[in-house]
Amino acid sequence: MFLSRGDWAVLVGPNGSGKTTILDIVAGVRQPDRGTLSVQSPENPIAYVVQDSNSSLLPWCSVLSNILLPLRLHRSSLGNEPAEALTLLAKFGLAERAYDFPYRLSAGEKQLVNLVRALSTPAEIVLFDEPFTNLNALVRSSVEKLVVDFARNRTTLFVTHDPADLDLPITRYFKIDNEQVIEVQRCEAQESLTHVESNASA
Repeated sequence: MFLSRGDWAVLVGPNGSGKTTILDIVAGVRQPDRGTLSVQSPENPIAYVVQDSNSSLLPWCSVLSNILLPLRLHRSSLGNEPAEALTLLAKFGLAERAYDFPYRLSAGEKQLVNLVRALSTPAEIVLFDEPFTNLNALVRSSVEKLVVDFARNRTTLFVTHDPADLDLPITRYFKIDNEQVIEVQRCEAQESLTHVESNASA
């Protein structure tokens, strides 16, 4: 798999096939047991929306501190980012939650904070692991628009089990098959997701 700037790639495959593992390796939080990975923009933080929003937030930090954590790790000082993060929180009705701790949030609110943190990170590489989980249809529609705008001109890798996500402006499609990542056409990615969805509901 080789991705260039501006590529928005989707990665599909059955549960347990290694999709999240690949994202973790790209993010640098896990090391591959074989093969190599080259990331050409190590000087910039990577925006990563993980699947489990509970594990993504530091429980001893406020919502705003969690959002600004990647920037604080990357820079010695902040500019307008805190105000921009508060503006994003306000768009989702979470402005009053900025100084709450994660345990006070619902699952959907935690996922929104997870997304706001990614959208507040000046990244060239963006990783999404089923980012719309726990969001209702109305909130999801608003989030999708922000995600699409943010991903533009960045390198994006998107993991999903939802066939509806293929309506996003995906440019490339990858599938994990027999422990191999292969590039496929949209129709094959759609078929794979439909098959996974059918098995999950059986």
